[in-house]
Amino acid sequence: MSVNAPDKAWPDEVGHAPELNPSKLCEITDGPSMEQALSPLIDGYERWIELIESEAGNPDPGTPAHRHIAGCRQALERIRNGIRLLGSDVDARLAFCFANRAIALQSEWSKGKVNSWWPFQLAFLLVNLPAMADEAHPDREVCDLLWFPTGGGKTEAYLGLAAFTLAHRRLRAMRDGSTHGGAGVTVLSRYTLRLLTIQQYRRALTLVTACEYLRTTGIEGSRGWRPKLANDLGDLPWGNHRFSIGLWVGGGVTPNNLGNFQYKDSNNKMVTVYGALSILDGKTGEGDPAQVLNCPCCHSILAVPSEGFRSGDTKTLHLAVGDLTLDADGADPEHFSVDSIQASDVVLTPHADSTFSTVSITFSVSAETSSAMIDQWVNQHVLPALGKLSYLLPVRPSRPGYFIREVTWRRDQKAVDFEIYCSNPACALNIDVSWNETTEVGGWPVMDAFNDGNGRSNHCPVPAFTVDEQVYARCPSMLIATVDKFARLAYEPRASAIFGNVDHLNEHLGYFRKWAPPSAPGSSLPAQPRSAPAQGVNLAVSGFLPPTLILQDELHLIEGPLGSMVGLYETSVDLLATDYGRGTPVKPKYVASTATVRQAQEQVQSLFARSLAVFPSPGIRADESFFSRAESSHPLDSQQAGRLYVGIIAPGRGAQTPLVRTWSRLLQYPKDRRDAGIPSKELDPFWTLVGYFNAIRELAGAVALTRQDVVQRLASITPTPRQLFESDPMELSSRADSLNLPTMLDDLGVGLDGDRDAVNAVVATSMFGTGVDVDRLGLMFVNGQPKTTSSYIQATGRVGRSTGGLVVTFYRSSRPRDLSHYEYFAGYHTTLYKHVEPVTVNPFAPRARDRALGPVAVSILRQAALLPGTAGPVPVDQRWRIQQRLNNGWHCLANAMEEARSAPDVELLPVLMEQRATQQPELRRPDASETSDHAHSALDSWKELASGKNGQLLLFHEGSVTRTPAHPVVLGDLAHKVAGTGQAYENAPNSLREVESTTTIRGTH
Repeated sequence: MSVNAPDKAWPDEVGHAPELNPSKLCEITDGPSMEQALSPLIDGYERWIELIESEAGNPDPGTPAHRHIAGCRQALERIRNGIRLLGSDVDARLAFCFANRAIALQSEWSKGKVNSWWPFQLAFLLVNLPAMADEAHPDREVCDLLWFPTGGGKTEAYLGLAAFTLAHRRLRAMRDGSTHGGAGVTVLSRYTLRLLTIQQYRRALTLVTACEYLRTTGIEGSRGWRPKLANDLGDLPWGNHRFSIGLWVGGGVTPNNLGNFQYKDSNNKMVTVYGALSILDGKTGEGDPAQVLNCPCCHSILAVPSEGFRSGDTKTLHLAVGDLTLDADGADPEHFSVDSIQASDVVLTPHADSTFSTVSITFSVSAETSSAMIDQWVNQHVLPALGKLSYLLPVRPSRPGYFIREVTWRRDQKAVDFEIYCSNPACALNIDVSWNETTEVGGWPVMDAFNDGNGRSNHCPVPAFTVDEQVYARCPSMLIATVDKFARLAYEPRASAIFGNVDHLNEHLGYFRKWAPPSAPGSSLPAQPRSAPAQGVNLAVSGFLPPTLILQDELHLIEGPLGSMVGLYETSVDLLATDYGRGTPVKPKYVASTATVRQAQEQVQSLFARSLAVFPSPGIRADESFFSRAESSHPLDSQQAGRLYVGIIAPGRGAQTPLVRTWSRLLQYPKDRRDAGIPSKELDPFWTLVGYFNAIRELAGAVALTRQDVVQRLASITPTPRQLFESDPMELSSRADSLNLPTMLDDLGVGLDGDRDAVNAVVATSMFGTGVDVDRLGLMFVNGQPKTTSSYIQATGRVGRSTGGLVVTFYRSSRPRDLSHYEYFAGYHTTLYKHVEPVTVNPFAPRARDRALGPVAVSILRQAALLPGTAGPVPVDQRWRIQQRLNNGWHCLANAMEEARSAPDVELLPVLMEQRATQQPELRRPDASETSDHAHSALDSWKELASGKNGQLLLFHEGSVTRTPAHPVVLGDLAHKVAGTGQAYENAPNSLREVESTTTIRGTH
């Protein structure tokens, strides 16, 4: 069965195409000229709508054809409104120019050329511009769903919208004279799977780095990119704060803390848990902050993966050093070589401050070389060759792009943070740049090594923050997060910074909240200790606006128990992201994307309490929407993008023998054809076999078979067997180290004519279905029908993107579901998208409320600066008791609920919960007042615990991993239940994926 990829090109029959080149669009500053350049988009779309309407015979109202045509006309009008906005609004037009320039620049950096917009990408951007430019626009109540096939370019579409949002918020703030300058988290982007989150973070980083480069490029007095005909924008028109991007994920990927912390174990022995700064320095800890491995601009090495380099690799390291005494003429590569590492070129580049230089060493390795071996080589051979006084500026040789930032702390130098710089002298980030970042306390520190002598940097930093503490302190412009991380809103008061709720800025440590009034008026409670940073200048600030745009990628993955938890916590996210401080509430704009969806209206309404607009709207045929067309072709046509599906079943055989024999043939046949003289270009898509498995257990069994059985089978079927595995096949699963994922995906992109051997085979689980964009892949073996059709479409859609692909699905005859799919194989694959299952999400189901309604209330109380229905910020004598911090730590006092239960903001919570519940789809809507009664009960439980604590200190949360619980808590866990200390909300989730209680096994002696 053959399934073809959609055609995304402009249909010539509807007239000439609009301007699709972002490099040209970014230079159009005249309103009429902009409308003229984009109007062919609506002209062509309108002709197509008239054509299909005529073809359908002007269908009667109420029929599916009429509804679809009405949807197309609605999309047409929204595109037209977007074009009119660009023609009439100067700020919107300039922000659109900036977004196009940023998209063009990141395309140049990533792909070596400027890719034009696909028509659907440009149209989707125009559809959403009015809602992003007008805070009161009714489309803020609409979630726009970008529904396009896997690999179609959805990411670039919403990244373009993100760039526009970043630029427009800065322009508006600068023109309004805002003190915050449009800074703070502007775009909040969420994903579900770790691989997808990391991959999209790195893709978005390239765009954000391009934005930051454009912000500061140029000469004194006219820094900041602007269209050639817009020379009256002054200096830094895109703001004084840097454009930056943060990563907010679990501690298993990147550490949550910058510094170390210690605790005593059960044997009263002190244990040190290393933070990001120590891990960067080479200590072993959980996660790795060095998630940016290569420069987004020039791709120079910023961090060496733990597995290092392979034998035969040739690499260049750019090392910033101080007190270099070696003369440039004396940089003999032989002086820098050892047995397995041979230097071929050494270039010395002095900095503006002659104290510092960059040493660029090109070398090749003749054996596997780990990151630790690179550290040893540089420290023992390179630095001594540079001079006795030479020292390295980055944290260590295998992290050449990571620089520790220190401050004077009680007369000593203390590491407080790190910055990322590309040291390559030829990188565009280091040419014609005069970078600085000013805040309310002055200028953000510039690294001495890159100071241009005027207090600015001639190197533009890579604006990436990968540690939770950095996210809270630096309030990045764009935040990439996993959906399950938002359970931390109940536990982490610093997370309020994500929503702009900060009130102080420290010149060294960034933004924070400082809830410490001298005393509470009319209260007998004593003044509380302050938790502000002990060193540096602290300045009161007004905070930031909350996020303007919320992106949800892979919407179909927000389902089941995870989806219900996400939908309930979205009550707090939506509320915290709404600005209540300027009269009429300003809501964030929601945008989602997916390739597989069914009954999306109910899902979006359940999750986001928004109506739904699907783009592109389908026409009268399911496979045609003007912006894409899927046309049938011959199943054996390998030149056109698409997939040929083949089903295999082996009655009487188990799972192993068919796998061994199928894999052997799939691996050997391309080698036989290559030996027969078939060009490598034709065989390359089928050289790498992707094995897709539904469970880690099945994957592990296949890996064991490849070590011996597949090799033996190849030797038995041909005298010239293909040489396969020196080690296990590449594995893309939850067991893969996230720091190695970029290298693995890069290896998958190497073809038969590449500079190293192409990958023979890769084994993967469901994570392969999201975030793996390698166009050369064309061969997949699916081991058993995946649980859902959407998973099947997502996974198999990763092959056959550039040329024809082959998908072989193996069905077990002993499994009834597999047998059914095999019997209806042709019909199922002919209408594959028809069989996508509807998503089940029920956020306000009784059991979901039992689990999370209390923690959601805690999230709102701890994070919100202002709630709806209040005339202004809640008086500090009411709020400080709930939000203050204890003893320079972040355990928050919860005792105040005994007094604050009747406070306005607390009484408002059940009302807000009830309002959200009434916005659910009819069949998922609780009975009237059921949710508010549940919320009142939850708050009463908190008050009861606060009232009956018997003099004990009531905390929001107390860690129980390293110590026995000793205090009653609001957010409980099983350890507190066993200890009997008291808890308001049992088994409060630390992650939205935690849908079941923890089980503890107690041993006896």
